[in-house]
Amino acid sequence: MEEPYCTPARWAVTWRSRLRGLLRCPAAEGALVLAPCRGIHTCGMGCPIDVAFIDGAGRVLKAERSVVPGRVLRCKGAAVAIERAADESRRWPQVGERVGLSLG
Repeated sequence: MEEPYCTPARWAVTWRSRLRGLLRCPAAEGALVLAPCRGIHTCGMGCPIDVAFIDGAGRVLKAERSVVPGRVLRCKGAAVAIERAADESRRWPQVGERVGLSLG
């Protein structure tokens, strides 16, 4: 059985917390799960970010690395998005991979 991608993450489930996202891009904050979310923007971001869109079954539908400020990304069928400050040295989930999400 395939192991899901796992990383420490905070959840953003209110309109305000989803809007803020990783606006200041503090790498120390780790990943952020935006829910519900089918699209993100990087307007006003201080650095590039890694983004993955996940469906309701936990499968990665779209994954982007080093998305620069000023972009808008959307993904039909996504239930949540995970974003973090871009970090090419760390693993990021790939399309089709399973991601484990919990509110723990």
